[in-house]
Amino acid sequence: MNRIDSRTKNGIYFFHTESGSWYALRITGKKITLKRCPKDEKVLLRRDNEEIEVFSFEPIVIGETAVFELEPLGIGDNTLRFTTKVIKIIQSEQDNKIH
Repeated sequence: MNRIDSRTKNGIYFFHTESGSWYALRITGKKITLKRCPKDEKVLLRRDNEEIEVFSFEPIVIGETAVFELEPLGIGDNTLRFTTKVIKIIQSEQDNKIH
């Protein structure tokens, strides 16, 4: 798999980035959530290791950075999150479990 976009079917998708972090993206008919698990616990972002609601996202493509509009993680209407370049995308075999 080399892309996740608005046409991607419901399910859970994992992607790894150049920084060593991995992300779990859960797509359902009702909402989309994102969970970031950093490689280095010294470099934490707000609400790492928690599922966060995704309002929108640009297509996630191997070799490019991923961009997400998330629920507010502080003051404001939303939070933008950018990743380092995506190096691997896989679809979960389990439909509902993010570890």
